[in-house]
Amino acid sequence: MKSSKSLVVVSTVLMLIVLLSVGVLPAAAQTPTPEPKYITLGGLTALSGPAAPWGITMQNAWQMLVDQINAAGGMTVNGQQYLWQLKMYDHELDYAKALTLARRLVQEDHAAAIFLFDGGCIKAAQEVTEPANVITIAYASPGKDILGPDKPHTFMYCMDSDGASVLYPWIAKNTQIRNIAIYQPDTWTGDVTADAAVWAIEHSPGLKIVYNGRGDETATDFYSPLTAILATKPDMLDASNWDPATGALIIKQARQLGFTGALHIITPDLVTLREVAGWENVEGAYLSPIMVTENDTMKKFKADFIARYGEDNWPGPFAYTMYDGIFWLTQAIQGSQSLDGDKVTEYMSTMQTSCIYGSPCFFGGQERHGIARLPIYPWYVSQIQNGQLVEVISGVMPELLK
Repeated sequence: MKSSKSLVVVSTVLMLIVLLSVGVLPAAAQTPTPEPKYITLGGLTALSGPAAPWGITMQNAWQMLVDQINAAGGMTVNGQQYLWQLKMYDHELDYAKALTLARRLVQEDHAAAIFLFDGGCIKAAQEVTEPANVITIAYASPGKDILGPDKPHTFMYCMDSDGASVLYPWIAKNTQIRNIAIYQPDTWTGDVTADAAVWAIEHSPGLKIVYNGRGDETATDFYSPLTAILATKPDMLDASNWDPATGALIIKQARQLGFTGALHIITPDLVTLREVAGWENVEGAYLSPIMVTENDTMKKFKADFIARYGEDNWPGPFAYTMYDGIFWLTQAIQGSQSLDGDKVTEYMSTMQTSCIYGSPCFFGGQERHGIARLPIYPWYVSQIQNGQLVEVISGVMPELLK
């Protein structure tokens, strides 16, 4: 039989257990869980004006992915949980406004990173973001005036026009195409895209540039410049980076003038190609980056997007390029165990990761851009053959860009 003393001890222990379970003991006796803190992620894009369809897609994709990362627990740095908070602004493709809004994000909102759309707006904003060591994910073609050793905190969102470094070597080896005509809009994006094509063609033995010119992005009548272009007898017309409606119109008018050769289109809007160019006029076009069979990550992203925003707002494969930036940033912060812009930049520039197009994925591009800030990953290109999308380049790594 237990003594009265032992019964007192047992009773005391049981009482302590009960008090702990109902939270009656003083706070000093418990281990509090720190509340999560928020990190501001800036978003600067065009939410109004002619580029609004792109900008709204970006905003929708970024917000959905931020919410998903937060729901999964966000990041933990030195024992502290952090969650993302997206802060969006509309720069209306106005360079001065982009600079003003970037200053607000850096100085008032204390953004740790900024997603920034359009090359000219990125260039303007870098006046603020780079001195402040704020990471920029640049949603634009990889131009040398926004990407380089003097802008170490700027990373590209994808290969974009530099995917030409995969396409043209493949064309040189696998087709009878030899003469290339380059016709891009007379804009920052047009110049950067043409530069990428020239660089890739020069590294593709057997290919020749027979025309390299620019056109008015506000025009609707391209018959005169196209007549001059077709007089050079190109096998392929690279009019790859016009806005979707204008690019489709150029294709239609080139076909009406008798051009039967190949075409190149970057991040195509398939609906616009059907409605404006006419599907029969896009026969033979190379579309990049387009996968015919979407992988599981793409299928889930698409399903989540449609469930949240509706099928009418799904823009097609263009949306996939919005996917990776937030995951790269999250991985870099978690891996570096830091919120310091320099430390996160250093970690991200050398980390091994993946992207929506597969793996391996890492930042490279030193030979072309002088710094490892261009994501390198498997590249896909499809061609329209007999009215159907046929994948012709499947997961090829861009050897020229490593």
